[in-house]
Amino acid sequence: MNHRDSDGDAAANLLERRWFAAFEAASRVRAECESLLESMALAEAAWSLARAHLCELEVLRDALGEELEALEERNGTMTYLHDERCLPPELPDRAASRPPISHEQVLSA
Repeated sequence: MNHRDSDGDAAANLLERRWFAAFEAASRVRAECESLLESMALAEAAWSLARAHLCELEVLRDALGEELEALEERNGTMTYLHDERCLPPELPDRAASRPPISHEQVLSA
């Protein structure tokens, strides 16, 4: 009977060690997940601000382009802006799959 008890104790000890190892591993991965979630939130906030800034700059660029075109029409001149090779390529719209961002969300980020 003593042999069975020692076998049972060894099995219980092994099970307990495995449980603690799994607990430790899960704790480490949970901490990593929380860190990654925080990084994702920071990246999302930075992306939102950059996207809002890009939109503002594009509006300014378009307004200045319209003013320049009106000035050119009055003066009968043309600038390099009419050459498509000089225009920057359009950025891909990564927001197509995202819900719209409100002004309040951008300011609170």
